[in-house]
Amino acid sequence: MLKPSLLAIAIAQGLLLPSARAALITVNSANDGLPADDGSCTLREAIENANTDSQNGRTSPGECAAGSGVDEIGFDPGLFGNVQLISLSQGELAISESLSITGPGRDLLTIDANQASRHFNIDDGVAGSLSEVSISDLSLSNGAVNGNGGAVLSRENLSLSRSTISGSSALPNGPTGGGAIYAGEAGTANATLSLDAVTLSGNFARTWGGALRVEFDESGSVTVSNSAILDNFSQQSGGGAWIRVGANGSISLQGSQVNDNESVSNYGGLFLRANGGSEILLSGTTLSGNLSRVIGGAEIRSYESTAGAPGTITLRDTIISGNSAEFGAAGLRSAAGPYVDTLVERTLIDGNTADRSVGGANLVWSSGSLNIVNTIVSGNSSNERIGGLVLYNGTGQFELTGTATITDSRIVGNAANSIGGLYAYLYGSEVSGANLTISGTEISGNTAYDTAGAQIYLYGRFSPVTATISNSTISGNQADRSNGGLRLRASREAGETHVSTLELVDSTVTDNAADLAAATPGAGAGIRLYDIEPGAARLSLNRSIVAGNRLGGTGTLVDVDADGVAVEAAYSLIGDNTGSSLAEAPLGSPDANGNLIGDPNGSGIIDPRLGPLTDNGGTTRSHASRASSPALDAAGGSCGGIDQRGVPRPQGEACDMGSVENVDDLFKDRFEASTSSASFSNDLVWLDRQALDSLLGPSSGPVLALQGNAIGSSTLQQRWAQVRRFDDRLELRLSRARGDRIELGNWTPVTRPQLALHW
Repeated sequence: MLKPSLLAIAIAQGLLLPSARAALITVNSANDGLPADDGSCTLREAIENANTDSQNGRTSPGECAAGSGVDEIGFDPGLFGNVQLISLSQGELAISESLSITGPGRDLLTIDANQASRHFNIDDGVAGSLSEVSISDLSLSNGAVNGNGGAVLSRENLSLSRSTISGSSALPNGPTGGGAIYAGEAGTANATLSLDAVTLSGNFARTWGGALRVEFDESGSVTVSNSAILDNFSQQSGGGAWIRVGANGSISLQGSQVNDNESVSNYGGLFLRANGGSEILLSGTTLSGNLSRVIGGAEIRSYESTAGAPGTITLRDTIISGNSAEFGAAGLRSAAGPYVDTLVERTLIDGNTADRSVGGANLVWSSGSLNIVNTIVSGNSSNERIGGLVLYNGTGQFELTGTATITDSRIVGNAANSIGGLYAYLYGSEVSGANLTISGTEISGNTAYDTAGAQIYLYGRFSPVTATISNSTISGNQADRSNGGLRLRASREAGETHVSTLELVDSTVTDNAADLAAATPGAGAGIRLYDIEPGAARLSLNRSIVAGNRLGGTGTLVDVDADGVAVEAAYSLIGDNTGSSLAEAPLGSPDANGNLIGDPNGSGIIDPRLGPLTDNGGTTRSHASRASSPALDAAGGSCGGIDQRGVPRPQGEACDMGSVENVDDLFKDRFEASTSSASFSNDLVWLDRQALDSLLGPSSGPVLALQGNAIGSSTLQQRWAQVRRFDDRLELRLSRARGDRIELGNWTPVTRPQLALHW
């Protein structure tokens, strides 16, 4: 029997077959061109050798090495250890094979195209094939082209890192763009573009994408990380960037800045679009100072998803600030199609301004979910319509409806002519009705001519819709005319009989004002039901406080203006029943549903005895009930869960009315009473001077500020603090009991906004 030889085995296993190994090609000249065999290696020569896997007849010592497989191009540190400029004199550099170019550093090497060409054209010329190209550690300047991509045009997979592209332009008219980079083009499928630690600044596109335009038809992935897109300009949409990926693609911006870009048309900073099943993510990113002559600092769209291939839009730890638009959606507009879920988390939308429509953000959703969590919408403005935030459950092409939530968030200090803070439009389709839940949220300090705080429109066209506000505070909103705090509108299709609902549960509506201009009759300082089709909606109040709101002119308190619509209430405090259709239920005589309802023509208006709007714990501000408040332990029936600050309910014999549950035992791990601003831990308590002053009210005291048992003590110790007003100052006394011994402290002036007590 013949045995195979070792040589035969090696050949069979391919062990002796030659394999292409990547070549390292070192550039040692800052000149451009393809010179004869002169003993130097230019960047253009290096790329040509890499494309052809040869030396192209240039074999002298010092010439570029031959390419071989996926090549690497580097730069001789003897020359490029100092600042060098490569001035392109023979047009763009064409890359047709997989290749890696690593420069000496963006501050050491600049490639200048002299406004005569782009820098790189990356295309292997093979349809359906994607080469892998990476470029890093260099700067590109002054590219210009009568086509796509002023500096870089890529139809392959491209990774660009630690580089700068500036002063480049894409000049033609027509469907082109990308002042710095154009990736894709029609028919490009499954391609990737990655930018890491890249700066795109001062670029221009006559059409779309002042710095960057991406067109991936099928799937595709775009990742921008730790990068800056600054001071770019486009004459069409996307002053900074215009990016589109196909179905099941992804767009990600992380740790990046898109600032101070401008568009003559829409979306001064950013335009992102993805089709069905795609993921869009903005994380740790800032969009600031962008200008649009029409709509938006940024726009995000995700369309055409299905139940089996849902899409997502996520904004997390992102800042959208100081953007402006001559029309609207100055900060952000997001449009989510069917089966697309949107999450906005730990995001700041601040100081954006619009001439006509929405100042802050306009978020449209369909049959997916829209969740806003721990987010601040503040200081935005519109000269006409809506200052802060719009939630719009779409109609037309979006006939399916979904759910929306706003949780642990703040909508504060926004201003507009029409609606200052929040506008929510909920649609009821033939399939189902939309639902909105606002919880743990503060809507305060918003101003408008007409509706200051919030307006909710329940359009239950074919099916009922529901809005629920729970454990939230609506306070300090001011309207020149009507609707200081909250306005409800409702309608439905002719012939429909279903009823939509607005519910306030465990919430507080106080200190809102309307008719401040007193030039025309105003109404609805607290809650107003207006322009409601008869029978189309109802208002339900449960364990809530609506009190202390006022109209200008006469100063009359008007808490609930029902406009003839029936109001249902249980275990709630309504300070003034004028215009509410609710019968009086004075202090000491709650009605059958446990309500306390004031009547200025009866026993008088009921004062809920609330403290100021301040930080009582949690992520939002709230009004805590003072010790003498009639809302304490007054919410009978079943209750539970947590209050606006996250404190479990109940804390006493029963739940309290309103958004804040009073904590009886102050010395707990969660020290969150109205007199505190921080937490109690072992032998340390923080107190807030403003809260102590509010606790005293008009009296001089002394009153009990704190009491409870020490935690972590070897023996049971009762401890308490009293506060009094002495002359023009506050004084505090600390005392404790140990066994049968009582130790009384001295009265001590409270001189600081906050003080730490060591027991």
